[in-house]
Amino acid sequence: MKLNKIISILVGSLLFFVTGCATIIHGPNELVLVDSSPIKSNVTVDNLYATGGTPAVLVLKRNSAHTIVFSAAGYQDQTLTIVPEISGWVFGNLIFTPVLGVIGALIDFSDGAAYTLSSNHALVLLNHNK
Repeated sequence: MKLNKIISILVGSLLFFVTGCATIIHGPNELVLVDSSPIKSNVTVDNLYATGGTPAVLVLKRNSAHTIVFSAAGYQDQTLTIVPEISGWVFGNLIFTPVLGVIGALIDFSDGAAYTLSSNHALVLLNHNK
């Protein structure tokens, strides 16, 4: 019985130390607030319908660029692109666990947590059609 507890503690500790800092801190997804004038504008992300109208919060993968299109009847569509950038938390792997830092960094890059999106708030003003 004691041996099982010791093994569980060792495995749990090992998993903690080989998990990347960025994965622990913020994970592979990022919340992005989208808002517009007029409100209740439709939002599509990467050509997929995303919301029933603005304002809304989107859950987006950190490791890829996303094209966000805002549209509303009587208004011109507005397009925004947000892109991934390296997160500072990746460097925490080398500071907090120098020996296992490379493993942590590999985990962060493999699950996308090594990145942060260029913007986590998208506010657009749609122009009337002419």
